[in-house]
Amino acid sequence: MAKKPDKREVCEKLLALRIKHAKVFSAIDGLKAELIVLAGAEGFSAGKGQVTVAAAKPKEFKGDLPEVDPNAFHALSDAKRQKLVDEGIVKIVPTWSRDFHGRVDVETF
Repeated sequence: MAKKPDKREVCEKLLALRIKHAKVFSAIDGLKAELIVLAGAEGFSAGKGQVTVAAAKPKEFKGDLPEVDPNAFHALSDAKRQKLVDEGIVKIVPTWSRDFHGRVDVETF
């Protein structure tokens, strides 16, 4: 049976590659930044494979939304909470976190 890789060994290999090819990674990062600027309003793809670029865009104000304090709402009696829901003033919606598929950040010293 194959030995399970040690986390430290894998990290050391990753860092060694990052250091060995630092100029290449730096060039890649520079080209990516340049493509983001060149993308304009829409992205594009090209080349011997696919390069998809999403242009940067500033945050956008979408209006002021009323917000209910969940603690204050839950402190109300069942009847008062139900009245707000029945009148359409408060809508109960399920809230989920986003999936997180993991991330690896590499920083060399």
